[in-house]
Amino acid sequence: MKLPLGDAIVTVGLSLGPPVIFLHAFPLDGRMWAPQLGVVKELGFTPLTVNAPGFGGSSLVGLCDMERYADNAYAVWQALELTPAVVVGLSMGGYAALRLVERHPELLRGLVLANTKAEADTPEAAEGRRQTAQRVLSEGSTVLRETLLPKLVYAPSPALRSQLEAALAEAPPEAVSAALRGMAIRPDSRRLLADITVPTLVIGAEHDPLTPPALAASLAEAIPGAALAVIPGAGHLSNLEAPEAFNAALHSFLQGLA
Repeated sequence: MKLPLGDAIVTVGLSLGPPVIFLHAFPLDGRMWAPQLGVVKELGFTPLTVNAPGFGGSSLVGLCDMERYADNAYAVWQALELTPAVVVGLSMGGYAALRLVERHPELLRGLVLANTKAEADTPEAAEGRRQTAQRVLSEGSTVLRETLLPKLVYAPSPALRSQLEAALAEAPPEAVSAALRGMAIRPDSRRLLADITVPTLVIGAEHDPLTPPALAASLAEAIPGAALAVIPGAGHLSNLEAPEAFNAALHSFLQGLA
């Protein structure tokens, strides 16, 4: 079921259990979590996928910064009058999840940070995002197929490659540009990690060039009691490239919270 809630479009898989809120990677939308929804439902949780501003039919006004993405998720949680949720964020979704940690800790029952990091962009990386944002506005989102796709997956099947090529081409240029600029100005979140008290799982991937396994390990080490899972044979979009291994890690984590 899809619900429009202010700026957000949320897809809800109705059940009777506690919520699991999925926050997607750049430049995809909530549909990227399709391989995970069944695992969540099987364990009796209610899965919700929340789109970032401008993605998946959500409206975009101004900048898509990580605070606004987090606030969209919080607005969904409030509007549906949900109990505390497990938040699962991958890449950009992980950046937004850390903003929830800071801004709305009462929302959290558990936390999964996948293929993401707490560090802010370096000045060089931030400038690269701004340049790509301008290029997308002038040339369209198809430029991402050459600049970004090789960094997202390691050895995708032809079907997955075709799926991602189509998704990148379809991503709204205004939303892509706004998200790039929003990620470029995101704050460093390392100061928050030691104070995270909810159960946490950090997921990395063996062949992730954007957030390599060593970075995932350092993220897990900084969060008290966090578990670490490194997905073999996968790149940055580990939930799509190795869904069985990703789902096994997610299943084990959620089973401990059920």
